[in-house]
Amino acid sequence: HCYRLGPALTRLAAMREQTFSLRDQVKRHVDATSRAVEELAHFSVIDGPRLRSVYFAQAHDHALRVQFDDDEIIPFHATASGAAVLAWMAPDQRDALLAQPLERITGYTVTDPAALRAMLDEVREHGHSEMAETRETGVCSVGVPVFGATARPLGALSVAYPVHRDTPQQRARFAAALKTQAKAITQAIGGRLPPAFARAIGAPM
Repeated sequence: HCYRLGPALTRLAAMREQTFSLRDQVKRHVDATSRAVEELAHFSVIDGPRLRSVYFAQAHDHALRVQFDDDEIIPFHATASGAAVLAWMAPDQRDALLAQPLERITGYTVTDPAALRAMLDEVREHGHSEMAETRETGVCSVGVPVFGATARPLGALSVAYPVHRDTPQQRARFAAALKTQAKAITQAIGGRLPPAFARAIGAPM
């Protein structure tokens, strides 16, 4: 008998290979982000109606820190990573995702599409997203998109940290570090920054 790998298994193998290749490319940038902000940093990519974690780093051993798993499911509407990607996604893709039922994960999760659109306008203006306890009580996050060759987002670089360490100064520091490393990742993987995003973060055109 002759046996062949089915198409589903072949696609899975290709996805695994692509993920490990991407992981190698982003690892040093995620590590650098975590060292700079002294919090958990992670990189995730679009996987259908959600984001899928590729790599995370916890460079500092705080007494209280955010826990993260390799198989984290990262919803678009309830995370800084997701908002960062949604803000720069093609309008038809964004509309399709916001038309789906949006789960209220915590008491702070925004599920109203109109409110989310207003929030995404601010994300586009400032170049980064901020979330507080929208996916997990006691956890805040800041996120910045990473772009592919077509200048469309393929994922996000984010920092997650306990709410008791949240201040406007910290968020600004995190956003600055994330923008530097997200731009570096975009360049490393052969991506292009959209002009509007480059203007938002003050990057050379």
